[in-house]
Amino acid sequence: MAEEHAPEGTTLKLKMPPDFTGEHGEAMDWLQKCKLYFAFNSKTFDDDQKKVVFALMLMTGGAA
Repeated sequence: MAEEHAPEGTTLKLKMPPDFTGEHGEAMDWLQKCKLYFAFNSKTFDDDQKKVVFALMLMTGGAA
């Protein structure tokens, strides 16, 4: 099967991670989604401080 590539000049977008509410069992999945988002947007998240601030903004309900 031939590999398919996005047409040249196409911009791919990755959905932002959901808010983290602190519910048991969702932390590891949420963290993985954040890591993927950081990797996909590495030019924006080029240092740990930016990653931490972004993650804190997604924490709701006393999770932070």
